Amino acid sequence: KTLESVLAQDFKDFEIIVSDNASTDNSKEVVRSFEDSRIRLIENRWNIGFAPNLQQVTRHAQGAFFNLLSSDDLMNPGALRTYANLIQQHSERKDDLVLMSQVWDIDEHDKISGFRCKSRIAFEPKRAKIPTPEEIQAQSLCENYEGFRLFVHAMKRFNTVGAFCSMVYSKELWKSVEGYNSTQLFSPDMHF
Repeated sequence: KTLESVLAQDFKDFEIIVSDNASTDNSKEVVRSFEDSRIRLIENRWNIGFAPNLQQVTRHAQGAFFNLLSSDDLMNPGALRTYANLIQQHSERKDDLVLMSQVWDIDEHDKISGFRCKSRIAFEPKRAKIPTPEEIQAQSLCENYEGFRLFVHAMKRFNTVGAFCSMVYSKELWKSVEGYNSTQLFSPDMHF
């Protein structure tokens, strides 16, 4: 379902890299069942851990921007086009740009069970009531924040400012911080 949600995007200029971290289920067969040249499968011989696996998949990426999804994440229709439009609008700062969106939590039956967005008072993730489509449409589509301010807020709580699966950032930014620190055993996404 994760792969299908990406392949269904109306923005088609992307690659999908699946880094199979020595899974014991049929994940590799599922990935191979898709006949799409944009999908590449990397197979780890043993489980190398979360942070090294993030490093593995981003190191093999050819694209200029990353959006990392876990196997239980789904991408909303139009997400890639929205990200691409925002990158184009902010092209003068694209290498330093970090995009994120609100996210819906889904249960094991793909039913929406929650909604996470940022607080309007202090930039920190919070759970909110599940909005209707009309309420989402009425919200601002884009807000800009200074990175240093977000960094300070995040470090005070050692937390991310947005959901990992909604983060989009450039390969140049990834290189500038030397990627995912494989020595960071807990919360490498927060460390990154």
